[in-house]
Amino acid sequence: LEISKSSHHSSWDTTVIHNYLFAWMHFKEEAREWHILKSKNKKFFEKAVSEFGAPVAVLYSLAKVLFDVGSNYLEDGIDWLSNLMESNPELNMRDWEVNTLYHLEYVLRRYVLNRHEQIRKDPRLKKRVLTVLNMMINKGSVSAYLLREDIL
Repeated sequence: LEISKSSHHSSWDTTVIHNYLFAWMHFKEEAREWHILKSKNKKFFEKAVSEFGAPVAVLYSLAKVLFDVGSNYLEDGIDWLSNLMESNPELNMRDWEVNTLYHLEYVLRRYVLNRHEQIRKDPRLKKRVLTVLNMMINKGSVSAYLLREDIL
C-alpha cells in the first residue's frame, strides 16, 4: 500500500505490485485459471483497486490477471477496471505499461462479444464498459473504438 501511494515508482516497486496482484510472468501462456483464485477471493482485488490508488502497475496487473489466470473474474473485473478509471482520471494522462492496452483489448473484446445484448440493454453495465473503452480509445485503441460503436 505504501509503495502504491508513493509518487515515484522504481522498477522494483512496480515488480512488487505486479507480484502482489498475481500479474506474474511465470504462468504458462495458455493458462486461463489458477486453483488459488476462487470466487471467494474476489474481495482481494476489490480492496486492491479501492486502496491502491492509480499507479499504472495496478492497471497493468488487473488487465494481465483478467487476460490469463483470473479470467473467471471477468464479470467483476469490468467493474474493477471501471472503478479504477472513474476514480483516477489521471490514468488517462500517464504512460501505460507495455502490453496493458493489448491485454485490455483482449479482455474487453471477449467480454463484449459474450454479453453484447446484455450490455446494450443494461444502462449500468453499458456505462461501466464504456468507461473502460473510452479510456482505451484515448490511448489509441482502434479495437476499443470498434467495440464502443458496436454497443452504442
